[in-house]
Amino acid sequence: MYETILVEKKERVATITLNRPDKMNSITPQLQKEFVQSLKEADADNDVGFIIVTGAGRAFCAGFDVQTMRDNPEVFAGANDLLTIIHLNTPIIAAVNGYALAQGFQISLACDMIVASEKAIFGSIGARIGEI
Repeated sequence: MYETILVEKKERVATITLNRPDKMNSITPQLQKEFVQSLKEADADNDVGFIIVTGAGRAFCAGFDVQTMRDNPEVFAGANDLLTIIHLNTPIIAAVNGYALAQGFQISLACDMIVASEKAIFGSIGARIGEI
């Protein structure tokens, strides 16, 4: 059903995994669309008691895919993922397992709780890549 995320429901927990480990789970328009859709579906499911968001591989999320942003900045829908998280009725936990940078950092902050591994690194790197 999804190409860039994994969704698993076990008991009352929906786990959404950003699944572009070779690109540190950086956000493309497709990933953003699938992420927002999966959040809404999990929130609408009465059998889901809470949602966990995590990333595959060595990063939670390194933010927007820089090459895609540079080539087509208009394709990103802005903060749709953040607004969706903020307006969820279902509690959401960010399970951060590595880098949470830029938009990935913001996604973790929008969640109700962050559980971070000892290897978690948080940061806002917009100035380093020429973004605000």
